[in-house]
Amino acid sequence: MTNQIANNLFGYIEEDFSTRKLTLSMGKFYYQTCITNFLILSAQIQKIDLDEMATNISDAFDFKTIKCIGFNKKFQLNLAEIVHLKELIEEAHFNLALSELLYKENIERCNNLVKNF
Repeated sequence: MTNQIANNLFGYIEEDFSTRKLTLSMGKFYYQTCITNFLILSAQIQKIDLDEMATNISDAFDFKTIKCIGFNKKFQLNLAEIVHLKELIEEAHFNLALSELLYKENIERCNNLVKNF
């Protein structure tokens, strides 16, 4: 069973509960991985300086190469794609944290019910 945890006009991130894998799809960028590798990818994306990409006129700043762990393919993303990818990742982080918080709260509530039964 999958659940979409983030989306915008350019792509989505979904979680597969049976495999505990995340799928990130955004145009040419498609990556399926475990949560740990997703967190490493998101840290890599968050380090990209958008202001420098936007203001530097050198061709070297037109694209960033994204290397995904456990995946042999590299992706060349432009500024707009990186902005949309950052939005997806931020929304996914929020929803994953919220899901974990609700899960812990439900476990605690169930444990209290069992103790009081």
